Amino acid sequence: MAIESCPNCNEPVYSGTSVCPHCRKQTAQLQPQKPLQTYEQPLQKSVNHLIEYRRTCQVCGKVWHSLVSREKHVTSRQTNNSLLACGGALQSVGSCGLFGSGLQAQASRNADANQSELQRLRSCPECSSANYKEEVIDHANQIG
Repeated sequence: MAIESCPNCNEPVYSGTSVCPHCRKQTAQLQPQKPLQTYEQPLQKSVNHLIEYRRTCQVCGKVWHSLVSREKHVTSRQTNNSLLACGGALQSVGSCGLFGSGLQAQASRNADANQSELQRLRSCPECSSANYKEEVIDHANQIG
């Protein structure tokens, strides 16, 4: 399968792809980019560049993995929900509390859900301990 460039963001995508995985836009007219890579050539940036945390529980020894991108996404949603809560508070002040309280309540529920998700990702799935060793693994230059 050939690798081509997305006409919208110029990121590499496989030929025949109808939606770019990077910019999420339709890829109607793809332009050829490079020939397929062989094992003799150095590895280039892959379409699915994966970086993950490899965590080892200090209590029970269980090893688990968590995507760095997933944890960053959850953290950024926490920031967005904090801003949403502030917006709801300001809206409450300006409208005698009639409209912004629902916005604040939803932002609070979202923040709690995001915090719970981060705790789940950062806790041992076996014994629920948060006492672990962590190393970052970059799968970009690994041949699988």
